Amino acid sequence: MDTIGLKERLSNEFAEGVNIVVKAGYPDILGNDYTLTLDPKLKTTLGYCVCHRKPNTRTKCEIKINQNYYSKVSKDIRMNTIVHEICHSVAYCAGDHHGPKWKAVAASASKFLALPITRTASQNAEKYQEVKQALSVGEAKYQIECKECHWGRVYYKASKMITAKKNGEDINARFLCPICKKKNWKILEYGKEI
Repeated sequence: MDTIGLKERLSNEFAEGVNIVVKAGYPDILGNDYTLTLDPKLKTTLGYCVCHRKPNTRTKCEIKINQNYYSKVSKDIRMNTIVHEICHSVAYCAGDHHGPKWKAVAASASKFLALPITRTASQNAEKYQEVKQALSVGEAKYQIECKECHWGRVYYKASKMITAKKNGEDINARFLCPICKKKNWKILEYGKEI
């Protein structure tokens, strides 16, 4: 599909996504001004939303979607990403990123979608396989895991956390687990602890 066709598809699916979030109980998004972009420069990020809120003016929200990914995945997964980003524009979620307020909005909107909205694609096995194939990112190089609650995250390249461990720094003093708030990490490289 050419770029014009993709932009038209994005516009139509965005309108569907707005209706889903409104049905989920958040009609305030109808007062926002949105800019939608298919961004060919995004590599492993599926999309992002930045909102500029000022008193007594309409909120301006910029949503960018990874063009490479968007052109290769199913509608269910595209809608999941679009609605995920729209959830960030709900006024209730201002400044919450992926915190409890955003999760509540995402859970409400998920009721109207084929796949539940998650913070990252890797938290949904069905979605993750299709996304990974579409992005051609290959296998992960590193994985971190909390020794307390076993929450984990996949990294495709060295992060500050990974390089801190390689340089002999104590990473446990720098990073909190987002789930249990402990600082007790296990870091794996290619399936082996480092």
